[in-house]
Amino acid sequence: MKALLATTLIFLGGIWLFYATVVPVVMSTRAMSHAMQLEANLKGWASDKVLEGKLTEGDVREIFPENYSLRFGGENPNRNFREMVEHISRSSAPPIWPGIFLVVLGIIVAFRLPSTSKAKQGVDPSV
Repeated sequence: MKALLATTLIFLGGIWLFYATVVPVVMSTRAMSHAMQLEANLKGWASDKVLEGKLTEGDVREIFPENYSLRFGGENPNRNFREMVEHISRSSAPPIWPGIFLVVLGIIVAFRLPSTSKAKQGVDPSV
């Protein structure tokens, strides 16, 4: 029964570590891809509006000051749109310490498993 407990703890800790390390990187990359696509679509829309005469180039430069990155950055006015999206995706990652705790606890339980020798169970092996 303790072997099952140790295996379960190590397995769940490994799953937690996977979701706390690999998945946030994937989600951050995915979020940045979506953010850059949104910026490209918005830049294309703004360029079309300039051609129609509804916007001026100054208006577009005000929204996209450099590197086609949107100027607004959420709560921090010094951030641009991409930095804001990256911050949100990184800060939403789960902490890594519960996974480490589960793996270490599983290893401790595994090494403290009782031995099956009869001498340790209190049975005299000479009988």
